[in-house]
Amino acid sequence: MTRCAGCGRSVTGNYLKAMKRAWHPACFTCKGCGAALNGSFVEKNGAPWHEACAVSRFSKRCAGCGQPIQGMLITALGRNWHPDCFRCGYCGKSIKQKKFSEKDGKGFHPECYRRAFVPPCAVCADPITQRFVIDDWGNRYCDFHPKKMPACFACGKLICEALTRGGQRLPDGRDLCGICLQTLVTAPPDGARLLKEVREKMQSMGFDFGNADLPFRLVTPAELKKLAKRKKKDRPSLGMARTTTIMRGKQVVERRFEEIIIMNALPEEMFRMVAAHELCHAWLFLKGFRELPERVEEGLCTLAEGLWLERQKTEIASIRLKRLHKNPDPVYGDGFRAAKKALKKMKVGELLTYVRKNKRFPGDGLMSRLLGV
Repeated sequence: MTRCAGCGRSVTGNYLKAMKRAWHPACFTCKGCGAALNGSFVEKNGAPWHEACAVSRFSKRCAGCGQPIQGMLITALGRNWHPDCFRCGYCGKSIKQKKFSEKDGKGFHPECYRRAFVPPCAVCADPITQRFVIDDWGNRYCDFHPKKMPACFACGKLICEALTRGGQRLPDGRDLCGICLQTLVTAPPDGARLLKEVREKMQSMGFDFGNADLPFRLVTPAELKKLAKRKKKDRPSLGMARTTTIMRGKQVVERRFEEIIIMNALPEEMFRMVAAHELCHAWLFLKGFRELPERVEEGLCTLAEGLWLERQKTEIASIRLKRLHKNPDPVYGDGFRAAKKALKKMKVGELLTYVRKNKRFPGDGLMSRLLGV
């Protein structure tokens, strides 16, 4: 006796034969939806299915649209996709090439990945894919740009439109950026006004000049270089406090302050910083600080420079102050750090009194005193 593969009861009269078995017409239904199968069907796991129902149940689903995948598929990121559904997380277009980049579970065209996640060069705006440089301002740029572009003499930034609105080379050979060019001190009256301003502010820092006459002059880099005694490539002379001491034997006959000279065509903020340094040299001379080791005198004058910068709430002042702290120079850098360290335990006036008496900084070791540094 023939039995129905669907219900298991005997089959009499009209019946269907499919999948090598007999079925009551009403029992030959889709395993998926339960509806009658009147046309084509597919067999899955020994049961009949509408083709659409079988696809829905057994086909892999696209991670993009969630629909079953028939025909070609892409396997990427551990999932399956319709070819058109595997799209770039940046531009939204389909990713057809074999190579792609991945981030946060999404695929990206390699070029789109660079645009989206690789920092652009601050100079050329292209994604930085190889070595790069980060300057004191946090600007990140391709490492080959410093080889092709000059740095500003005053602020140190690369001179280009993107960072400094361009710039120019002065007749004396210095390169200055477009930002620093806006405030150049080139007229003696302007320099005298700024010097007076710094002198008055230094009064509150512990440097009282009284009514002392301090002549001032702007000079060219060439003239300043000729007058400067200390020649270091990493610390170009920007100013000087010129003095005269006349000796007769070992006796001082006359001590005379001549002038403060500062390099012509410095931006105002840099001029003020140099002025603070040179005014401190003038103050030490006028107050009778004699025979100080170079490290001590320059350390004090760089301290005055640093105290000035601490009072300026600007980005460049903060950067210049960090440079003072990191300066490897054994005279300017070490001297400044020794003076700054002493200020943690005493006031400026107390430090100056100590140096006048001992010709060294508090805490300087015996070897330093013996070497006179």
